[in-house]
Amino acid sequence: MKWGMMMTMLATASRFLLLTERIEQKPLLRTRFTNQAYFVLAAIFDLITQGVLGVENQRLVVRDAARLAGLPDSLGDLKRDIQKTQPDNALETSLSLITSWDVANSTYDAVGAELLEEKRVERVIFQNNLKPHVIYEPTSSSRQQMVDWLTNQLTTLTPTQSGLDLIVILLQLDAMKWVVSDADDRVANFKQRVSTNGQFLSRQAIAETAAEVITQKRFWLDSWLS
Repeated sequence: MKWGMMMTMLATASRFLLLTERIEQKPLLRTRFTNQAYFVLAAIFDLITQGVLGVENQRLVVRDAARLAGLPDSLGDLKRDIQKTQPDNALETSLSLITSWDVANSTYDAVGAELLEEKRVERVIFQNNLKPHVIYEPTSSSRQQMVDWLTNQLTTLTPTQSGLDLIVILLQLDAMKWVVSDADDRVANFKQRVSTNGQFLSRQAIAETAAEVITQKRFWLDSWLS
């Protein structure tokens, strides 16, 4: 089964890349563990929106195995780790896949390649610890389009599911202030409007669990590397 364009299939992950990736001392998405994990979470949110996955009784479940199996080969690592998830696993256990370097990097390459075809990013080689990395750096116009889109999502009475998902992730990262002007006022008004929005609240709960998973993995990495 052919799914069509990646921007449609993984809309939130694509938008997260366009908003997040930039090269300062090092790439903010390609080489940063926390950003990478939330990027994979964005892809999980997209698959939930598509009806491929679901969360039931604090469990991550596969709702459409055929569509999961039909994911592009470029998303093979993500598909493999999802398929290994047991339906009786706690959500925290299932979400451990978002901290996988392999899943994050292959998903990044898949989404980045699609955005490159759409001319929304530029391919840059970045040397880090003697190892070259392919970075998909958003064009200035593409990044500004995403900023404008996100600002609209914060203020409109009818945000899209992808808008809600991206806002949930940026709030969990405490990163909205780096993206949107007057973020404090906009976020306060937004939170009032979505205080009873079931889709927002359910995604927020998943993101909070993901944050715990990421924190635990960071502690493990710090312990292992020290």
